[in-house]
Amino acid sequence: AAGLAAGTMFGPGVYLAECSTKSDEYAQDDPEGANKGLFAMLLCRAVVGKPFVVEEPGNYATQVTSGEFDCVLGDREKAVGTYREFIFFHEASIYPEYVLFYRRDDEDGLSTRATTTCKFWARGYCKYGDKCRFAHAHSAPGAATTAAAGSTVTVVPAPTAIGAPTQHVMKPP
Repeated sequence: AAGLAAGTMFGPGVYLAECSTKSDEYAQDDPEGANKGLFAMLLCRAVVGKPFVVEEPGNYATQVTSGEFDCVLGDREKAVGTYREFIFFHEASIYPEYVLFYRRDDEDGLSTRATTTCKFWARGYCKYGDKCRFAHAHSAPGAATTAAAGSTVTVVPAPTAIGAPTQHVMKPP
């Protein structure tokens, strides 16, 4: 959800994007701990319904919470050539299905870490830790891990809730 760390260009709500590059702009790495150096983003299913399409910044929460529209589609792609953003004001419209963990490539586009997985890490422990010259795929049971162009992405299914989600409407300030 948009908050203090990010802008609220189209009003306070949950911001989703079609392009992972847009989401990556807001991702921060974990500076320490088990996910050190990893970035994360959610891959969500969303019910867009009838969007209120806008090109200019502004708080459009009233148009959605009135019931006439289901979300705001901030079409920054059409307006300035960047990305389309979908802003939701009803929690039940969004289902976080996967958590994606990834590392960014270095500035020159080449990762300093090998893409070959460390055989000791795969068995559960590598004494070299972050200094190992082989890749440590940070995966959880049942996760799928892929490596491409020097980066590692781990996909972990999001926790499932039992029962239907409760409908909550976020109130504009």
